[in-house]
Amino acid sequence: MRMYIVILLLLGSMTSFAQEKSMPPPPPPPPTKAKTDVFKVVENMPRFPGCEEETDEQTRKDCALNKMLKFVYGNIAYPEIAKNNGVEGTVVIKFVVNEKGEIINPELVRDIGASCGTEALRVVNMMPNWIPGSQLGEKVAVQYHLPVKFQLTNPNDGIFFIVAEMPKFPGCELTGDENNDQDCSNLKIIEYLKQNMQYPEMARKHKIEGECQISFVINELGEIVNPQIMRDMGAGCGIEALRLVKEMPKWIPGKKDGIAVNVQMILPIDFSL
Repeated sequence: MRMYIVILLLLGSMTSFAQEKSMPPPPPPPPTKAKTDVFKVVENMPRFPGCEEETDEQTRKDCALNKMLKFVYGNIAYPEIAKNNGVEGTVVIKFVVNEKGEIINPELVRDIGASCGTEALRVVNMMPNWIPGSQLGEKVAVQYHLPVKFQLTNPNDGIFFIVAEMPKFPGCELTGDENNDQDCSNLKIIEYLKQNMQYPEMARKHKIEGECQISFVINELGEIVNPQIMRDMGAGCGIEALRLVKEMPKWIPGKKDGIAVNVQMILPIDFSL
């Protein structure tokens, strides 16, 4: 009897063991995205702040880009060693905009020397928090590459692209705050264009819309010198944009070290029905 019970126990153990061996292992848990993941492209890329009131997505993107460019070139101080030696080119700064919109790990990935890279990195480190990027409705960290252009049209001619105090369209009471004063100047330009633009009949007839660009120099007296069409979409729009610039009043000249200087400008003029 005892031997029979032992055999039954052994058979029961073997049956249980066989059942356990035949059962498939449980599936592994689904992978979870680590918070440290950094994306390069997402559905909604990070944006410079200040344009949240815009309802149209493309308008919001354009506005954010313009705000960022104003911030960068409004704060860049062209290194003296670069100006004295005619150093020009494009610096590239890489950084991450994290889930909170903070700029982290900014680093120089392309430099042209003469302290230009150091200066571009300094300005990036000054930036406020951005609007973070998102993927599938979730805020994520996104890598961003920012090119910063250092260019002097011709140092020997004394024409600058960037100065501490950029030229301003007249009509603003200057406060000494470069960003605020530049915003006021931009608004005055928009008002002038709206009040004086004569939409070309051919462009209106064919419903042509887009952007023209006019380059010109604001000299030490605030006069507009050598205006030229840089981008034209045709149907008379480039000619009209050139007329608008030529008929502008004198500007408040730009200044370098407190002295009025010649500054190269490029003005985009939007034609929209």
